[in-house]
Amino acid sequence: MPLVKAFLTRKDKPELIVPFLFNPDEFSVEKTNQFREVDNPGLLSSTFIFVKGGARTLTMDLFFDTYEEKMDVRIFTDRITGWDSGSMFSKLPGNAKGLMDIDSDLHAPPVCLFIWGAYIFP
Repeated sequence: MPLVKAFLTRKDKPELIVPFLFNPDEFSVEKTNQFREVDNPGLLSSTFIFVKGGARTLTMDLFFDTYEEKMDVRIFTDRITGWDSGSMFSKLPGNAKGLMDIDSDLHAPPVCLFIWGAYIFP
């Protein structure tokens, strides 16, 4: 399978994207559900009642190859994990927040999307 361009972006601000080439050996999507066991008097076994569904989780490894361009890989990785306050990149205007940083308006990290061709997660 050839390398295909993929993106990470904020759901509420799709103009903020982190592009990368993606050709995974594997990636996984997991989802959990919670059930409760209920005893039934007079029956030989318990029954299970669905309580709630959990969030889906996407797990993958990203590889940023900047060797040929002779670029510092932190230009890409810091856009995901956030700028280190001591990093030379933290001084760039408008780029002080990473996709995983707490948003001051939301008071939480933003919901992010993974876009790979026609596949969008979540």
